[in-house]
Amino acid sequence: MAASEPSDPVPPAGDPARAALALDTQLCFAVYSTAHAFNRLYKPLLDRLGLTYPQYLVMLVLWAEDDQTVGAIGERLMLETSTLTPCSSGWNAPGWSSGGAARPMGGRCAWH
Repeated sequence: MAASEPSDPVPPAGDPARAALALDTQLCFAVYSTAHAFNRLYKPLLDRLGLTYPQYLVMLVLWAEDDQTVGAIGERLMLETSTLTPCSSGWNAPGWSSGGAARPMGGRCAWH
């Protein structure tokens, strides 16, 4: 008996199941393309402020409540602290932080 060939995971043309695989019918692509459109919209505005989009999100969290730990900000934004740490670069510029973007807080790092 000959070994069977693997079946093609994509339904043949004309099969209604194939239409469900179209890129434009995928929710994940709709979310991705919408997020990409928002990033393009925000970029010129954030460039004038000297902020990246992740830095802007951190600033929004801090404007709502000052002196938060990096971990608390990460929880709020659903981001790992290793993703947030680079966000603090450039915040010592005039107007973005008072005396530094991070300071020790009971063995933890807090942004203010």
